[in-house]
Amino acid sequence: MKRRKAIKQTTLLVTTSLLTPSVLISCKDNIQLAIINNSHKPMLISIADTLLPETKDSPGALQANLGNILIQVLENCYTKEANKDFVFLLNHIENRSKKIFNTNFITLSFDKRLALLRTYDQKKEKEFIKLKELIVYTFFTSEIGMTKVLRYLEVPGHFDGCLPYAKGDKAWAWCFF
Repeated sequence: MKRRKAIKQTTLLVTTSLLTPSVLISCKDNIQLAIINNSHKPMLISIADTLLPETKDSPGALQANLGNILIQVLENCYTKEANKDFVFLLNHIENRSKKIFNTNFITLSFDKRLALLRTYDQKKEKEFIKLKELIVYTFFTSEIGMTKVLRYLEVPGHFDGCLPYAKGDKAWAWCFF
């Protein structure tokens, strides 16, 4: 009986060692490097800060350090085609800023940045909507967003579906961790 087990295990080991290199080689061609990089970080930070500014009641995108997180998510979680769309959008925003205001987007005042971004929002530009969704999602899943903006209970107790709600209460945070 031990001999059969040894033959099965040896067969499995040999098969695995023969197939693994071919699987890794076939995956090698599918790896696509992102074209978005740290040079886009100031622009992403400016857009995020415009969409989620700091107020007296809540921190904004700058306090949540969204620039690094956004670059990491775009580099590691989006395809090359999606990254091209985001880079095209960032370049388009920058070019419109130079055309309309004769300066870079990141040097514009908050009101001018907001006015420029509203044009993309009103046109319902697909890439801009995706970027907005990514910024909002990243903000509310960051530590600052979960603990300072939303109500956060690290270890919730029992489920109580009938909690009192008063106007102005914060929403509850999701607990992903």
